[in-house]
Amino acid sequence: MYSPLTTPADEHRALAAQQEASAALGVTVEGRWLWGCQGRTLGQQAHHPDHGACWLRLIFAPAEQAKGKLWEGTKDAAAAFAGVR
Repeated sequence: MYSPLTTPADEHRALAAQQEASAALGVTVEGRWLWGCQGRTLGQQAHHPDHGACWLRLIFAPAEQAKGKLWEGTKDAAAAFAGVR
């Protein structure tokens, strides 16, 4: 497990983004937060009312860097494991 983002303001923005994402997706997050390397990702166990247990992971980067291999993982995983939500 890594540390959260370097400033309290960045950590606050990340947690607010997670709340917004969980509300938009209709999931309830639970358990502790897990920060990725240098605070670039934030993950937490979640529960969806129709699909059950899941994982909510957010990636943080400037908009101009939101491309490439890092951003294709979810699409590739969905194709490889079609039965897993």
